[in-house]
Amino acid sequence: MISTSPNDMPETAPCFDCDGNTRRIWDEHTFPYGLGADTAELTVTLPVHVCPSCGPEFLDDEAEALKHEAVCAHLGVLSPKEIRGIRRMHGMSRAGFSKMINVDEATLVRWEEGILIQSAANDRRLRRLST
Repeated sequence: MISTSPNDMPETAPCFDCDGNTRRIWDEHTFPYGLGADTAELTVTLPVHVCPSCGPEFLDDEAEALKHEAVCAHLGVLSPKEIRGIRRMHGMSRAGFSKMINVDEATLVRWEEGILIQSAANDRRLRRLST
C-alpha cells in the first residue's frame, strides 16, 4: 500500500450537489488495475471529499495522481514525480531532455503529467540517467 500525508490542498471544497461544503478526509481505497486474469487490486490512501450535508464523495486531482503512482509502483516503473526529478537533476528543459533520451517531447510531457506510463525499455533508459 502507498500512503501519503496531507499537503497544502484545501480541507474543504464546494459540494457539486448542494450549497454545502465538502470535508477532505484521508481514506484507504482499493481499485482494480488491468483486464481479465491480469487484473490486480491496488490499495492506496487517498484524499476524499465528502459532503456531510448530502453524502456524495469525490476524488480530486491529487487523489488521481496518487492512484497513478500506485499503478507505477505495481508495474515497477518510475512515477511521474521521479521522471521529473531525473530531468531536473540534469538541469534540463523538457525539450532538451526529450532529445537526450530520444523520445518526442509530447511523450515526455505525458509521462511527467501521469497521462501515459512509459514502457519497460524507456523506464530502464530513464533509470540509467538517475545515477
